[in-house]
Amino acid sequence: MDVLDKIAAQALGGYGYSASFNFITDRRSFWHYIENSQLVYRVAFKLSAPNLFGADKKANDRLKELQRDHGITGVSIGLENDRGNLNCTTNRDEIESYRDYADDGGGSWILIISDGEKREQVKSTDKSRIVEEDIQPSPPPTSEGAAKSLKDKLKSILCRVLEDPD
Repeated sequence: MDVLDKIAAQALGGYGYSASFNFITDRRSFWHYIENSQLVYRVAFKLSAPNLFGADKKANDRLKELQRDHGITGVSIGLENDRGNLNCTTNRDEIESYRDYADDGGGSWILIISDGEKREQVKSTDKSRIVEEDIQPSPPPTSEGAAKSLKDKLKSILCRVLEDPD
């Protein structure tokens, strides 16, 4: 992903745009690990701001506000409990909005969980889906129309991935 980030920065930087690329994660992974763990020590999210494709509206709107007010390009959110008693079910909607945002390509998450015997770290980047797409090379975007064309192509790919859960 670093290579794509560098190419995008070089191509878009002069136009006032920035782009980063994140993995699209299997939506079932996060809650599967939470629900099947005896102990949850940490839930952390690293989110890009804002997500080009909208992702979770609540999270995207909040990140747009933070970007406007503070000029952020991302935010990290972490919840921890040293004894493994982190409660992820109370106000599940808030955690779900960050999970949804990250899993839609807007960031990543890390869990530190335990089966009661050993701790395990689970990363969303380890649970990502691979999609191959043949994109014909074209000149770098020189106008807002070209940038919109790139956005539309990436959005088309994302929609196909999200429609097919396997």
